[in-house]
Amino acid sequence: MLLYLVRHGEVQSNSVGRYLGHGDEPLTLSGWRKVKDLGRFLAGLPVQRIYSSDLGRAVQTARTIGSRLGHPWHLITDPRWREMDFGCWEGLTLAQIWSRWPVEVDRWFSDPSYPVPGGESIMEVRERVREVLAEVLDYEDQEDKRGKKDEEGSPSLTSSRVGTRNDEWGVPGGPREGRGRPVVVVTHGGPVRVLWSDAFGWDPEKLWNVQIPPGSVTVLKWQDKRLLPVQAGCVPPVVPVAGWGPTEG
Repeated sequence: MLLYLVRHGEVQSNSVGRYLGHGDEPLTLSGWRKVKDLGRFLAGLPVQRIYSSDLGRAVQTARTIGSRLGHPWHLITDPRWREMDFGCWEGLTLAQIWSRWPVEVDRWFSDPSYPVPGGESIMEVRERVREVLAEVLDYEDQEDKRGKKDEEGSPSLTSSRVGTRNDEWGVPGGPREGRGRPVVVVTHGGPVRVLWSDAFGWDPEKLWNVQIPPGSVTVLKWQDKRLLPVQAGCVPPVVPVAGWGPTEG
């Protein structure tokens, strides 16, 4: 199973280098245009659901991509796909953060378990992202085994505690290897970096030495009950896997 992790399109904070976590902004015009281009490249994928962070910039990105698919699809949001909670650093540039919290910044970059003042640690982000990904992979595997069904009669990947619907469901035994349709998740730079690092057996250095620009897609493979890296930070017209390309329009 191929996993397409889309970082949301550019927002104003991205363009000026401000940290944006649980705060929110709409896509810039440039960001929307690039996401629209990305949607053309994803249009050939047999995607029935797009999973997304519940923040507006991710939802806007997911809806733009979905509008290019050319077939019915469902949007399933979950707050566990959110960007890191940057706490006291929210809305500041790295230079501003360095000037006020030099010791904390050094510790944060070197220790994934160290939380941002008033916010999350990288390990806390990793825990929630791995949790929701396990549920997504398990659900897609079950759907693949059920075969094609009427979407109105099939259960949704949500529960009473998360998501945009209220259907009850469970995940017995964790994720299994899926062999069917690809999975598209629209999320943020932090979760993408965490899962990319996980694909290397959790190498913290991989968090910072990879470029994940806004409006990019990172491709991972779920095989033998583990994540494998394919390609990171791809933007059109780069083609990360065979058969992945634009449609007309």
